[in-house]
Amino acid sequence: MASGCVTVTNVNEANSWLFRDGRNCILAPPTVSGCVDAMRRLIDDNQLRQRIVRGGLSTVARLNWRNVEQKVCRFIMEGKK
Repeated sequence: MASGCVTVTNVNEANSWLFRDGRNCILAPPTVSGCVDAMRRLIDDNQLRQRIVRGGLSTVARLNWRNVEQKVCRFIMEGKK
């Protein structure tokens, strides 16, 4: 997101604190067809792609990266959000 690319990721409780489908990313079922469908939407809909890029850049601009790092480390080490 920080590089101005659209994030396509799987629907997952562990990433729900950051990703908002259709606003800052595209969430897809964790299947090949789900990922292909998500990418096809982005290819076919330039306005959607541009809106999500803007939303992603806005999301990362508000993050405190030290807090994010601590959250990720805590999740990896302790399984806690």
